Amino acid sequence: MKRIKKIAYSFCSFASQFVSNTFGTYVNYFYIDLMKLSPQLFRNGWILYSIWNAINDPLFGHFSDKTRTKWGRRIPYIAFSIIPLAICFALIWSPPFRVERGQTTQLFIYYLILVFLFDTFYTLIFLNTSALFPEMFTNLKERTEVAGYRNYLLFIGLIAGSALSPLVYTRIGWSGMGILYGTIFIIVMSISLWGSKEKKEFGVEKALPFTQALKCSLKNRSFITYVLASFKFILINNV
Repeated sequence: MKRIKKIAYSFCSFASQFVSNTFGTYVNYFYIDLMKLSPQLFRNGWILYSIWNAINDPLFGHFSDKTRTKWGRRIPYIAFSIIPLAICFALIWSPPFRVERGQTTQLFIYYLILVFLFDTFYTLIFLNTSALFPEMFTNLKERTEVAGYRNYLLFIGLIAGSALSPLVYTRIGWSGMGILYGTIFIIVMSISLWGSKEKKEFGVEKALPFTQALKCSLKNRSFITYVLASFKFILINNV
């Protein structure tokens, strides 16, 4: 594969950190401090979100493994989730409801629905871009090279999402930031999609039934430890 294609694919790492770090860093400040949603309601919603976040990775991973289309089993999920994620991200920062108007319940439901949808499309995209990595690059030399590109772009996305956002929302507002970042996300992920390619031989492999795959995962102590530690970290860090 040409180097330009490898770099293009690696832009998925920028996109993932760009939106997730902006979301993770500012969503609680936005809804609690600015939108005046009570911390208790926000926390309750975040706990539900954290549970969904823990469930959807193995669930969507199973669906992806079993998918068979002429475009592959990973790329369709990525391609058809880019614009919905960008829209959800923009809408998170543009709630039409206000606590001072007596619309606390509506604001909470709006916030809950959007963070669930955002995480759903986020998982569909980046679970599959991650699954593509070992399938696209099968030798150690290529994997090391592309991992370097991904780590570099991941760092840029992390910095852009956290450090630049205050400058952006101060200048154009939260709604403007959501629209701008959503547009950037679409452009960057389109570049990554252009650099992505599925190999047919991986699509021939038959996936394990979901229950059998779940049993195998639950028997893996390292996997269970990782999942519990990740869930606890997300919960504590955001609640």
